[in-house]
Amino acid sequence: RDIVPADTDDIYEIPPKYEFQPWRLAYEMYGNERLYYVFALLNPNILGSDPIYNFKSGVSIRIPSSQRVQTFLNGTRNVG
Repeated sequence: RDIVPADTDDIYEIPPKYEFQPWRLAYEMYGNERLYYVFALLNPNILGSDPIYNFKSGVSIRIPSSQRVQTFLNGTRNVG
């Protein structure tokens, strides 16, 4: 399933404390470290095939809202 960009997404510059650790940001944003894959689904051109080693300090990515992630998890396709 895809998560498409939405106007409600935040543009977020990855700080050094999260470099190579997207699960830490997922835990802070969504309360669940296993949801780090949503960053890769929303940012395929940036994070590519390796959402951990491409999760680098200084890179800007789109971050979906918690509500959008919940909608995605509940099975809605092309959440936007």
